[in-house]
Amino acid sequence: MKIEMAPSVMLENLEDLYFELVPKHIDLRKKRPTYLSKEKKRNSQLLGIDAIKEAFCDIDISKLKNIYLIGSEPIFNPDFNKILRFCLKIAPTTVVTGAQNINEKKARFLDKVQNESEKNYPLIFNIILYHFDERVNDTYCTRGDFRKVMHAIASLQKYNFYPKIVIKNITNAPEDELLKGFENIFRHYGVILPQMTVDTKKERDLDMSKLNFMSLSKNLHCAKSRVFSSNGVFSCPSLVGDNRARVGANLKAYSKTNYLETEICKNCICKEMDK
Repeated sequence: MKIEMAPSVMLENLEDLYFELVPKHIDLRKKRPTYLSKEKKRNSQLLGIDAIKEAFCDIDISKLKNIYLIGSEPIFNPDFNKILRFCLKIAPTTVVTGAQNINEKKARFLDKVQNESEKNYPLIFNIILYHFDERVNDTYCTRGDFRKVMHAIASLQKYNFYPKIVIKNITNAPEDELLKGFENIFRHYGVILPQMTVDTKKERDLDMSKLNFMSLSKNLHCAKSRVFSSNGVFSCPSLVGDNRARVGANLKAYSKTNYLETEICKNCICKEMDK
């Protein structure tokens, strides 16, 4: 009897390192961790600065090209400022954020943090939005978030941060329609038109066994990245918490082989094939 195995991708060099500062299942938007009790902080599985420093000791940082700070809202992590300062000493750092809590005061502070970096590594912001219609967008987050994000973009641009907008196309709207709609809304709010990418789920029935992975796999994200979280090391930021993508307990000893078993893997392959 022939046993079919899921195709695999081998990590050659760890170039992109993600830190999940706040697990996806914890929503701290309404109650920031600064005001949580000590016991709640311990039990909420937030990555602290000590865990981040220990993680860097376990890898060859000379090969790192990018660091990403992710989670349900990484800026709400109590150690975020310390973590950001530390990461900017090592590599360019991207904060993937909803940006609802970034105002002019916060943007001014972030500018100060970037200027403190001796190696002048850039601080980048990827801001997540869902739709150019305020009411539609806020159905996927919290009422009033859309306007807060517009204010955040304007505040960041004032201090020479030009965030990239990641449009999560949950509504499956035509990509051209989304881009045009956002262009109009940014003009309405008087912000400089930012760089935008649309993240749309690709629906395609793939026969994974017939794909040529020799050329394709090297371009997949999991061929150069890993995610460090309070629950271990994962191969993909979209699969944190999914045991099929868990490759180890820490960065000292983790598997460099990742098996493409999930629908998210198929979606990623489809996007790569369409490039």
